[in-house]
Amino acid sequence: MPKPAKRPMGCFGFILIAVGVVVAIVIALNVYGSFRNANPTDEDKQAESQVACENVVKNGLKSPSTASFSNETATGTDGQYTVTGDVDSQNSFGAMIRNHFTCESDGTTVHLTSLG
Repeated sequence: MPKPAKRPMGCFGFILIAVGVVVAIVIALNVYGSFRNANPTDEDKQAESQVACENVVKNGLKSPSTASFSNETATGTDGQYTVTGDVDSQNSFGAMIRNHFTCESDGTTVHLTSLG
């Protein structure tokens, strides 16, 4: 009795394997990311406070899309952070104006304490 001939996998089989590999990689990266970010460091929390403060500052500007931040510092620990810095942006007349800002963050909310 002759052995049945092996059929080549073909394009469909190759595509199916490629999709399976991509799905496995995506799942692995998501699992790794969730473990990596499970315990954010104090530097991570300060950086998050800084980004949140920039967003609050932008909301207070006439032309938020022109905002350019500089001299930023984030200080504090245990979820209580103060972010200070300068922001250059256009005013109503199109002139670039520099303002100094200060924000306070408790880890969940950000309060703009000064802009000017």
